[in-house]
Amino acid sequence: MKTKYKLAFAAILATGLLLAQADKPAAPAAEPEYFRLDFVVKEVEHGKVVNSRNYSSIMLAGGKDRASIRTSTKMPIPTGPPTGFPDTRQLQYVNAGVDIDCTSIQRQRDRLTMYVTADVSTVVPAQDEKGTPKSPQIRQNRWNSFVIVPVGKPTMLFSSDDLASTRTLQIEVTAIPVK
Repeated sequence: MKTKYKLAFAAILATGLLLAQADKPAAPAAEPEYFRLDFVVKEVEHGKVVNSRNYSSIMLAGGKDRASIRTSTKMPIPTGPPTGFPDTRQLQYVNAGVDIDCTSIQRQRDRLTMYVTADVSTVVPAQDEKGTPKSPQIRQNRWNSFVIVPVGKPTMLFSSDDLASTRTLQIEVTAIPVK
């Protein structure tokens, strides 16, 4: 009989503990954390920056959102010979510019992890030996990777040499908390 009383007492005690825990207020939810992502696209030649462009976006850490930066120019490219007067050749339009996408941003103490895709394309005017304009060339650099970025410190994400010159194209990011 004593065993029945002990089991009943244990059951009542456990139920009371569960009810007491249910009455406690829930811990406050963590404040959402936003970061401004400052990207710099640099052209470097012989160790010196010869050109740079800046792009920024704000993103929520821990969210499922995507930050996208798009800046481009639509370039007309002739697709055939002139067909009359005035020059009425057919054209195809090509985007040249900068596309940067960030997803999966997560805070890990004093660092952020995120997935970054970057595409930088430029149009290079072309001429033949006589100086007659030809169809332009499109140069393109594309990168994508998971990256780890210290908060508040500029960090180079990607770098690649230009195949037609002595320049290097680099992409740097600085993650700054938004208060």
